[in-house]
Amino acid sequence: MTPPQDDVVEISVFGPGYGESILIHVGSRRWIVIDSCLVDDRRTPAPLKYMSELGLDASADVCAVVATHWHDDHIKGLSTILHACTDADFWYSAALTKGEFLAFLAVHDKQPANKAGSRGDGDAEMHQADERDWQKDEATS
Repeated sequence: MTPPQDDVVEISVFGPGYGESILIHVGSRRWIVIDSCLVDDRRTPAPLKYMSELGLDASADVCAVVATHWHDDHIKGLSTILHACTDADFWYSAALTKGEFLAFLAVHDKQPANKAGSRGDGDAEMHQADERDWQKDEATS
């Protein structure tokens, strides 16, 4: 497989029909990842596998990662994508401010079903995405 030419827009959709992930080549070897889903091995985010098959470097070529919302079927593998795409901006809903989001996580974690060690995949992804984003914010301010 070969990557698209610099002047070509490509939109790739991955997933089983729900919880898809979208990878967009916006031109000039710049890519945007929207949400995340895992390939059959249940460990590898589909956009990263596809980019690897094209011989691309996600750390240099992805300019933005977007989380549309925090449902498991949209964020499984998101923390892996964020760690791989070190130069990418992380965009997510502005429905909550940073302080409100952190307060939500604190209350969420106090619920019996959400105690550490019993979290679902989405809960863990949400925390890992949160940690990466705030660390990046602090580094740039």
